Amino acid sequence: MMVGSIPLMEQQAAAMAIGCELSWVQAIMEIEAPRGPFEMYEGAQVPATLFERHYFHRLTKGKFDKTAPDLSNSKSGGYGKYSAQWPKLLRARELDASAANQSASWGAFQVMGANWKLCGFASLKEFVDAMSTTGGQVRAFVGYIKGAGLVDACVRKDALKFAIGYNGPAQEGYDDKIRAAYDRHRRLNVGKV
Repeated sequence: MMVGSIPLMEQQAAAMAIGCELSWVQAIMEIEAPRGPFEMYEGAQVPATLFERHYFHRLTKGKFDKTAPDLSNSKSGGYGKYSAQWPKLLRARELDASAANQSASWGAFQVMGANWKLCGFASLKEFVDAMSTTGGQVRAFVGYIKGAGLVDACVRKDALKFAIGYNGPAQEGYDDKIRAAYDRHRRLNVGKV
């Protein structure tokens, strides 16, 4: 279940910090986390996450491949339902909390926990704690865009360069999705902002 959204003022602040159009930021949010920045788990609001088993495999050197193949596998994928993501993260934390938190993508922009330092956080804990607020999610996103050298791609709306830098070289049509979402948001924002 989707809970809330990033407030418009925080979306605008992200666009200003990057120097790009608001519609570009909105397109990224739409594609990355269509269910919103938070979800409900057992009656509590938690950050939206996607658990990446291949990250956990790499960070734990495959130690849990046999005992927890849904959490640790050399191949990406096997995500399952959105509702399965937070429970996967919790189970992985029982095995290796640091690796688990780094193996999830977080919030409205689905920034990987492994990028906590690149995003400008002093520690992984600070990053994870920040994901419980929309402001923290925006901070991580802006920090990642700047740290990963993607400002120019955002300003120029270079969807392919952005897609490769944000999702990796095997981005499989992500650039087309971003372009389409940007066009939608640009049309919706005409005369509003």
